[in-house]
Parts: sequence; structure tokens; C-alpha cells
Amino acid sequence: MKPLYIVLAVFLSSCTGSWTQDTAQRALTSGAEVLQALDSQIAPVMHAAVEEADAQHLDREGYLRALEPWSHVASAISLTRTSFFAAQRGLDVWRLGDAGQWIDASACLLVGLLELEAVLPTVNIEVPAEVHNWLNLFRSFAVGSCRN
Repeated sequence: MKPLYIVLAVFLSSCTGSWTQDTAQRALTSGAEVLQALDSQIAPVMHAAVEEADAQHLDREGYLRALEPWSHVASAISLTRTSFFAAQRGLDVWRLGDAGQWIDASACLLVGLLELEAVLPTVNIEVPAEVHNWLNLFRSFAVGSCRN
């Protein structure tokens, strides 16, 4: 997995006014690769949890209760992935002359990653140190609001 610290450096550069369309694209590409790697790491563990819940619960309610934490993980991954798509659309609009959608969408990336940071421990998956470092630093620089 490529370290999110690379993405951090690119994002932080936006806060100092040196954010460019090229650095934004590199951040999106790196971040999407990180998310894909994390998704690949989580998928087999989630699959095992589904099999275990299926074996242990004959009723639908018990099965769903057992998998509830995983539904939050799946939602967080989906939210983060959607945020990357929104940020790409925002970057495309920026290339046409309006940076506002990029700023809003990049704030959504923070929201998605914060959600991942919160839910991964609930299913005993350690949040990579790079994610903690990236988020801790980014929180102090984040501007805008998530409106996509």
C-alpha cells in the first residue's frame, strides 16, 4: 500500500496556496490506490466474518446483528470511494475554471477517511499509521465543507 503520507504532502500543499491541478490529480490517484489496497486487505476478513455469521446464526436477525459492524465498514469504504469520484469531478470542473467544487469535494475525502478511521477498529482491523498521521495533520488544515 502506498503510504497516505504522500497524499498528505499533496493535500497540505493546497493549504499554503500552492495547490495545482497536477498535485490534485496526483493526490486523487495516490488516494484511490491506497483505498483500493485497503479494500483488498479488508475483503477477505469481511468474507470470513460473513461465513462465520452464516454458520452461527440460523435466523436473519442474528445474522444481521453479527454483521452490523461490517455494514459500517462497507459504508465507510463506499463513502470514501464516492468522495474520490466527486473530487475527480471537482477537479475536472476546476480544469474548466472553477476550483470551488474541488475544494468542497476534497473536504468530503476527509469525511470519508475519518469514517474509515472510526469504523475499522470496530471490526479489529488496525488503521494504518499513515492514515492516523495524515488525518491528524489534515484536520488542522481542512477548510470548506462537504457538499457534493
